[in-house]
Amino acid sequence: MSVKPRHWTWLCILPLILTVQSVNSAGTFASSIWRSGRFDGEVIATSVEKYGLITCLNTCKQYGSCKAFNYQVTTRTCEILSSAVCDNDTNVLSTADNTWRYYDLLDYDAQEYEMSYRDKPSCTKAGKCSEKCSRTINATCSHDEQCVQKAENSYCSLATNSSGTGICTCSTQYWAYNDTRCIHQISYSGFVWSWLNKKIVNSMCNVTFTVKAPVDFQIRLMNGEDFYNGVPNYEIRIGYASNTTTRLARTGVLITEVSTPGILTNDFQNFTLSWCNGAINVGRQGQAPVLSWTDSVPITPIRGMGFYSVASNNHIFLPHNLVDPYFPTSESSGVLRVNGYDYHKVKLLDSGAPTSDVNFIFECMAPRDCNVLFGQVSNGYSFYKFIFGSFVNTLTSLWSSRHNSWILPHINTPSIVTNAEYRKFWITINGRTFKAGKGDDPIPLINWTETVDVNVTHVSICTFDGDIGYYKVLSHRQFHEYPNGGYV
Repeated sequence: MSVKPRHWTWLCILPLILTVQSVNSAGTFASSIWRSGRFDGEVIATSVEKYGLITCLNTCKQYGSCKAFNYQVTTRTCEILSSAVCDNDTNVLSTADNTWRYYDLLDYDAQEYEMSYRDKPSCTKAGKCSEKCSRTINATCSHDEQCVQKAENSYCSLATNSSGTGICTCSTQYWAYNDTRCIHQISYSGFVWSWLNKKIVNSMCNVTFTVKAPVDFQIRLMNGEDFYNGVPNYEIRIGYASNTTTRLARTGVLITEVSTPGILTNDFQNFTLSWCNGAINVGRQGQAPVLSWTDSVPITPIRGMGFYSVASNNHIFLPHNLVDPYFPTSESSGVLRVNGYDYHKVKLLDSGAPTSDVNFIFECMAPRDCNVLFGQVSNGYSFYKFIFGSFVNTLTSLWSSRHNSWILPHINTPSIVTNAEYRKFWITINGRTFKAGKGDDPIPLINWTETVDVNVTHVSICTFDGDIGYYKVLSHRQFHEYPNGGYV
């Protein structure tokens, strides 16, 4: 057994990391670097070690039930413990006598150095420096650091009881995707270009959402994470027919509708929707449903939800337990998967303000039609769509809703995209000038100038008619940092 030479001269005044030579198993190491004090746990053996701290660890290893030990530096007293500070959130160190040191067993010698909160009170005062003190969401805790170590954007919500313990909870405006991940609540405004499709987490069958829309707010419950023609689904339209009725359809076939004049307003309202066991109910939160219907042969399971509004001044705060269909796998690799039906849209600027200066760089892997659309969140504003691999992967094209036509002759670019590898592309908007090219070639394939000023707020990506495609957006962090859509 040996002590690392860099610590040797500090034996009597500083806590150490101890190692046993030529052994590489859990419990080979012990550490007490950032704390002092004695843990009043169950002592299964006490000894005075002739060779001091060096042999205390070895004594601990002789007991199969040893989880930690206390050591007094003046008397060389070693107390073998059958429990550790991290075993219970009410455990603390006694610092009345600063000649005592408490040591956790480690799996490797640098383990305690790697703890991100080693200089926090939970470590320096409470002695909870070990990775074993980390807690998952909904687990008991005594300090915020225990929660953050497992899940960012969390904290320890302390109870009012005298025990000083609480529960690891996601921070305000975040919700628990699972026990180690807190993600942003989802909010969208002005999503008139496309349906917002989300997958359901944790098999819920009822939601409450907040919406502001003056007319015809649409919700889709579907038997899949992707939507495409033919997917079994229920479609609820609140405020249909100029905000006079609410209706329900099953896979395109009208089932029932009820009179609900003025149900939608330009103010935020909470609505509740449930579909448990095929019983569909929708209405304002806290009130009786305005529409109820039970399906004798229900669509099951409901894996995804979609939202759509025809009004440009709409806004929705989506319920918890909804994320993008490919979160978190797409986020972990920096890849966004698109399904060929619905655009994935984010702001170009953090503020969402209009801009006439855009440099959008991305890679795309798809069999054809890598679509990138620029516009504003408005029904009346023109948008511009670049397509690499249009017309069955033979051309590169630019289409404008302002002109309602293709702009410029199509550029002949056979097989410019492929579903076998990622291809790099770039698009710039500078004032009225639009350019687009491939790879690192500065010579554009498209070079066109609009006759009016152009200001865009959002960019959207998609593929064509059900084609599955993959994007790596290199220029805009929003596509990767907010995979659940909370940034839009």
